[in-house]
Amino acid sequence: MPDSNGSFQSDTPEPQSIDVGEPPVARPIVAPIVSTAQGRYDDLLLLSLPRKSAVVDILVAMLLVFGLESLIGLFVGFFCDVPDGSSSPEAFAQFTKSILFPLLAVRAIGVIGILAALLNWRGQTWRATGISLAPAIRNIVAGVGSAGIAYAIIIPVNIALSILDPPFYEQMSENAENLMNMIPNVSIGAFALVAIVIGIYEELFFRGFIMARLRKATGSWTLAVILSTALFTALHAADQTPAALISITILSLVFSAVTILRRSIVPAMIGHAVFDLSQFIGLQSVAGDAWK
Repeated sequence: MPDSNGSFQSDTPEPQSIDVGEPPVARPIVAPIVSTAQGRYDDLLLLSLPRKSAVVDILVAMLLVFGLESLIGLFVGFFCDVPDGSSSPEAFAQFTKSILFPLLAVRAIGVIGILAALLNWRGQTWRATGISLAPAIRNIVAGVGSAGIAYAIIIPVNIALSILDPPFYEQMSENAENLMNMIPNVSIGAFALVAIVIGIYEELFFRGFIMARLRKATGSWTLAVILSTALFTALHAADQTPAALISITILSLVFSAVTILRRSIVPAMIGHAVFDLSQFIGLQSVAGDAWK
């Protein structure tokens, strides 16, 4: 229709623009990133590993390690002339000392090989056991400090127990004699090498592998520490007196704590090696010529 100026307008209303806002942006769905205080990815949480798989890993690892120990025992029994410990204790002690270091090397290589096979089976790297070298200086300080903390707890506990229960001190002396009958008196350098080997493979197995997977299986670091410490202490019961097992339990708790706090197994390895080396040196200085 014409308007007052004589021009025509359409009866159809003009389309109105509608503000629909910004178009949606697709975001990938990913697992949450859990970091430590240092801002590093927390590998010890094993986010991609199902709980059932963690349980299987623990059982398989323990079965294989126990199998390794059985094979070592069978090999020594069949191929070595083992003296009778009851009739000739000195000869048996010398035999034990002569095979200790070779068997220790076989045990360490075997345990590390078992863990490597299990990690490869799961498509994991060594970081899944807490192998994290950086930051190196902090790990070294934490490792040496953990050994100092262990001593700060063990010494007063042992003194108190010796006062309250005199046979406790006798058991500690007996434990020292057992160690001298089992370990050869070698140079400090050789002791250091032995301490490093023990620190690496024991911490890698008990704290780096078993404890981390116990946490995944139970959902609790506390339960993981308790269960792995119980296992660690029980497996040392064969060659340690009951009194010495108290110190071993304290060591396990301290090394577990530093592993969890640092989210790395390296400080525990260092602390374990430092503690064992200091024990060897201390025993050597006290025993003197009595340790042959």
